[in-house]
Amino acid sequence: MTRWVHSFKDFLGLKDYIQINKFEGLGWSRQEAEMFVRGLRAEKEKQRFSTA
Repeated sequence: MTRWVHSFKDFLGLKDYIQINKFEGLGWSRQEAEMFVRGLRAEKEKQRFSTA
């Protein structure tokens, strides 16, 4: 599938989608992969805003 990435938010969503698919390929369920990837993103956001 091909689509244009119009914004940084779209880019981040696509990046998450690719990571989730990689975990699914390793045998994780979709739900497990989504929770893990979202947890990683939340941790990165917390670190980014806490180091000021």
